[in-house]
Amino acid sequence: FVDALLAAEDDGFFEHSGIAFLSLARAVSELIITGSKQSGGSTITMQVARNFFLTLDQTFIRKFTEILLALEIEQRLSKEAILELYVNRVFLGHRSYGFETAAQTYYGRSLSELTIAEHAMLAGVPQAPSRNNPLSNPERSELRRNWILGRMLALDMIDRSTYEQAIATRDNASFNGLKVEVDADYVAEMARQFAVEQLGDKAYNDGYIIHTTVDGVLQQAARDAVLKGLITYDTRHGWRGPEQRHSPLEDESPEERETRWAQVLRAMPIIADLQPAIVTAVQTDGVIVRLKDDATGFLSWQDDLRQIRRFLNEDLRSERASSVDALLTVGDLIRVSATQVST
Repeated sequence: FVDALLAAEDDGFFEHSGIAFLSLARAVSELIITGSKQSGGSTITMQVARNFFLTLDQTFIRKFTEILLALEIEQRLSKEAILELYVNRVFLGHRSYGFETAAQTYYGRSLSELTIAEHAMLAGVPQAPSRNNPLSNPERSELRRNWILGRMLALDMIDRSTYEQAIATRDNASFNGLKVEVDADYVAEMARQFAVEQLGDKAYNDGYIIHTTVDGVLQQAARDAVLKGLITYDTRHGWRGPEQRHSPLEDESPEERETRWAQVLRAMPIIADLQPAIVTAVQTDGVIVRLKDDATGFLSWQDDLRQIRRFLNEDLRSERASSVDALLTVGDLIRVSATQVST
């Protein structure tokens, strides 16, 4: 696992003094030329400094402070201690902090029990944990996994046979975390931050139970009211298109495509009574969709789709579509209610 992490984040970790000057210079020059961040220049030590002491603001002052802190950390801690801090504290999506927790969340097994392909998959998550984890975006996560495996091969961390076997492995991540009884993400995050401020690493390792003053019934009622209001507002202003697109790939078989779509749907939450569905076929009289529970359904053009008008801006909607394929294509991920879909 350490090899996968170093290949992904900082292959010179055990050689540098906390700063990778060439990588940092490249990142700064790209920022100046393009005006946006193109590649990372942060070492693992710099990420530890940022995660423990700084905000995520993209400013030169924050970056300069990060560099100074990284140099100080290198003076005070061993490489092994720095790596341990990073591995145990980095955020990896779906309320998972640290790679051991992430291994349990995504694969239901300990980190030491995972395969090389799964190690590489997790090692790719820190770059964009909420957006590019194996549940939220399995396709992009697999591309990054394969890039990391290629880096491991180039750095002689694995041999060609191991690389080819790992890159051919289809990922089977699924959510194995705790089921949420009350949707109160912001309160949970505030409680986590408070616990870390008061207890440090013990907050993660000593089994503390945190009680808050949130009334579960009132919290759920408030959440439901906000969701209902948002859905009503969004419906009134027009359809904004599919939530995601997972178009068929040229080199995949129908079985591989179905497996990929099933994985995508497993990762998508049900919002209010709107469940995720992927369009699997477009017909003149409607579309066939695959649902989260692997069932199939049908959305009728006459009853469900014909009245849809696209969002253009806050004050304007388009005219009604002239045909089904003007609205949807195969691979579109949309939201449907149970009353809309006939199975």
